[in-house]
Amino acid sequence: NYDLKERTHTLKNLAQNVQDVIEKSSKITDIMGMLSFNSVTAKNNQSFTSIKKEIETIKNYVQVLHDAKTSKSNYTIDTKDVHKKSPHYEHDSILELISFPLVENAFQHGDTKADDFLHIKYSLQDNIFTVEVKNKVNENEDDAEKRKYSGKGIEILKQRLEQFYPNQYKLESSKQNDEYWCYLQVIINKI
Repeated sequence: NYDLKERTHTLKNLAQNVQDVIEKSSKITDIMGMLSFNSVTAKNNQSFTSIKKEIETIKNYVQVLHDAKTSKSNYTIDTKDVHKKSPHYEHDSILELISFPLVENAFQHGDTKADDFLHIKYSLQDNIFTVEVKNKVNENEDDAEKRKYSGKGIEILKQRLEQFYPNQYKLESSKQNDEYWCYLQVIINKI
């Protein structure tokens, strides 16, 4: 069951990041709240959320991890192209934490101490939701355990997208020089 694999992989990565920040952040309750999504049972194993809540959750996650890993102000989260008047903005219309694997991947494999470490851009136009994540790559990553599981979260996300958004999503990624780029677009069909 890929849903169980996804939740297990997500919990493992969240727990690892919690361990990294537990002594360094007063916002640990924010991360613990995100862990609780795994215990929520929804109809047909579907947990939907609003675009607004998705973005707020990711902002909290990034802030906590960023504060724990570096003192640099080296990330941006751009939401200027999110149309807040869209009916999808405040209604549960997308899978919960759909953008999380892209952001989590940046923290797991990126160079958090690099200038301009992370850029996240969200967009909501009509019924099209997009997220674009760019991060500096940690070229010195020598953790064999991290490399072993590299890309697993993205693979699980592809399976999840295929189940819930067949032929209604685009997921692309590439690496050029010292930067990794990932793009997700989802066509929302329900409110």
